[in-house]
Amino acid sequence: MKNLIKFFIKMESFEYMEDFTEEEFILSQRTMENSRMIEINEILELYDIESAFDYPLNNSEVELLYFFFNKKYNLSKGDYNPYDFIVNTIKISIVSLNRINANFEEFYDNLTTEEALIIILTKLLENPRIPSYNNFPENLNINSDKINIVNIIEDGKKIFPFVQDLFNVEDILLNVEEILLKVMKSIDTKGKKLLYYGTNWEGAFSIMYEIEATTKSKCSDFGLYNLYLTDTFSTAYLKAKRNTQAAIVIFCLPEDFIDSLDNHIKFTLDNIEEWKQLVFKLRNSPISGINSKRQILKYRNYVSNIDAHQLVSGPISSKPGVKDITYIKYDECVPFQYSFKECMCSTLDSFLEITLFFEEVTI
Repeated sequence: MKNLIKFFIKMESFEYMEDFTEEEFILSQRTMENSRMIEINEILELYDIESAFDYPLNNSEVELLYFFFNKKYNLSKGDYNPYDFIVNTIKISIVSLNRINANFEEFYDNLTTEEALIIILTKLLENPRIPSYNNFPENLNINSDKINIVNIIEDGKKIFPFVQDLFNVEDILLNVEEILLKVMKSIDTKGKKLLYYGTNWEGAFSIMYEIEATTKSKCSDFGLYNLYLTDTFSTAYLKAKRNTQAAIVIFCLPEDFIDSLDNHIKFTLDNIEEWKQLVFKLRNSPISGINSKRQILKYRNYVSNIDAHQLVSGPISSKPGVKDITYIKYDECVPFQYSFKECMCSTLDSFLEITLFFEEVTI
């Protein structure tokens, strides 16, 4: 992996001269494409890489690698254990995973192999950051006297810049509740239900100023359009700490708010089989092919029906890419997730209490 990172650091951008003839331009483009393929091939010691890329100059390094691995291993099959695939199949080193805080099993909870690979490649190769000052967002102007206390910023929004002691990864779930206690000691939580959103700095700012349900190219546990909050701080922490600029947005909802919703699909451990069926069905769209139009239309209607609700809540699936769906469990604690749909986003804005910004991790 060290060679891979070294390669992408030394990649040079190409500048095209305006006075190139069309033939010269085409020739230079082909030369760049071929050189790039050859060098990537040499670094990775993998072959036939061109079959994975249609237009290699138009994609980022993360996209190129993901396309290649997907082509080589058919990741969409979902037969891989994410951690085993990362460490033993494509052999990203333990040292590299330690550097990005991804060398422990909880990192991979609720991630498919595809999702885990994209996150890890992004952290190792791109690791995009927003400008920082004193290891916190530059626009917050955090000085030493503002650390580990509640700060009020523009529009009365509350933030908590947190400098974290280095925890032993094995003890991490025993310590994160201490963080929550520090953050919430000056917040009135009586009669409130706390929900958490683990993200990065950029995601935190986005949700602080406009809450919206997001979508991916494929359905996750509870549909296509979701704003996932969790009722367990440690779960949000583990998700947030996948980023070098980690953040957790904390919501305080009236205790009876969720129960008062009329259009809520609710799963508990008592109806877990129904939960498994829904998660499996949503995460496994029909494959395009002959005579598949009817199945695809039926699937899309099913997804639209789920997303038309106000909320879907239930356990968080562990290793959702495998056939036997199970839920995450920490000792005796089963964290739940709450998928708020688009119609609920404006309401949630009034319940946003405070945003926890973690000190930037330097890689």
